[in-house]
Amino acid sequence: MMSGMDGFDFVAAVRADPAWRSVPIVVITAQDLSLDDHERFNGSVARVLQKGALGPETLLGEMRDLVTASTRHGRHIRRTA
Repeated sequence: MMSGMDGFDFVAAVRADPAWRSVPIVVITAQDLSLDDHERFNGSVARVLQKGALGPETLLGEMRDLVTASTRHGRHIRRTA
């Protein structure tokens, strides 16, 4: 759980900034998301993963695949210091 904002607020804030619009977002949650919750993300996230549903190696593989796909499409993950 995040304090001050929820995941939906975070995604909206990131997508509102043109410099961050192309950065892929992966939601990893322990919450059971409803269909309405999934629709609220409305294509603005790359994936929604349920904590505990995937083992560590599978989760790492999913993340690796998303990063690889993102860089192939010209999207770059911005690093901050």
